[in-house]
Amino acid sequence: MAEVDKLRVKAFEKAVLGEGWEAVETEFSKLTDYEDDRGVILLCAALLDAAMSDLLSLTLRPAKNKKSTSARIQRDGEGILGSYRARADILYSLSVLNKKEHSLLVVVSELRNICAHKPIQFSLEDYPEKVERLFEIEGHWFG
Repeated sequence: MAEVDKLRVKAFEKAVLGEGWEAVETEFSKLTDYEDDRGVILLCAALLDAAMSDLLSLTLRPAKNKKSTSARIQRDGEGILGSYRARADILYSLSVLNKKEHSLLVVVSELRNICAHKPIQFSLEDYPEKVERLFEIEGHWFG
């Protein structure tokens, strides 16, 4: 396994195991040495999405099997809470996330969607207003 793949796995494990954002940020910062802007945004969005899924699992009725209501509504791409933005919105609506946290997730979602629709080249330098919004959100992850 290549070094960058090992770092990705370590960052995801720390996020999924709930070791706290400081631990995730440490592993994530190592990845930025290997990734371009697109990779950084996609990895960041994936880590945040995994964390939101975990928060939802703690908030909703436990899923007893794959056919249970809780499992169906969270199923990626299919359930009503199966998208990144839907998870962010419901966690905010349930007061699990505050406004600043939700705002950060929305900006990352917007950047992730731009990455998905710009197949040739993507640079954060082309989106200074979105990068500025990330840093305006005080006290969370980047601030």
